[in-house]
Amino acid sequence: MARWWTEQYDATKHHNAMKGVLDGQYSYNFDETPKDNLIEKSIYFVAVCQFTFHFLSLRQIEIALEYFEKEHRGSTRVEGGIGAADHWEVQRWFERLPKGMERKDRRNEVVNTLREALASFRAA
Repeated sequence: MARWWTEQYDATKHHNAMKGVLDGQYSYNFDETPKDNLIEKSIYFVAVCQFTFHFLSLRQIEIALEYFEKEHRGSTRVEGGIGAADHWEVQRWFERLPKGMERKDRRNEVVNTLREALASFRAA
């Protein structure tokens, strides 16, 4: 059964699970703590197919939804090679998903759940 919820962001507990290039900008483990203590920052969780996604923003949910909606994704080759880096340093977020998460039946369930969760988070 799929479910989704939000929690208050805490940089010590919540890391950026979507490391790498998003929207043309490289992001790693950045601290999203607001400068003003009165502003509350939320982190979004979506549990589906025995896996819990966590997102730092609604844009990350949109990116995951776009990824899972594609039936054929093309090559995952890193342009220009990885140079002196180890493979884990340049792995993109979707390359770290659990095995079998991209099977058609699971992918459909993930897409439907992410759509519902995104609509719910936007409405709140």
